[in-house]
Amino acid sequence: YSHEIVQVDILSELTPEDKKFEGAILVYNAAEDRVKPTQICELKLNNTPYELRGWCQSESEWSRLRMDVHGGCIPTPPDIF
Repeated sequence: YSHEIVQVDILSELTPEDKKFEGAILVYNAAEDRVKPTQICELKLNNTPYELRGWCQSESEWSRLRMDVHGGCIPTPPDIF
């Protein structure tokens, strides 16, 4: 996140139905403690809103440290985060 040329694209919405495809992607499997190909149709929807997911919040904050600020989107001060 700190390199001058890094561009961060935040995808906060689900993939539209007409853009989805069948097949497999690599996913971490906790039961097997490894990354393995998993059929897309076997994945479960994460119902937690994007902005409330801890890792997503962190990545968004880190990306704001380098990106141009548009519309008042600035990093949250540490005492509030």
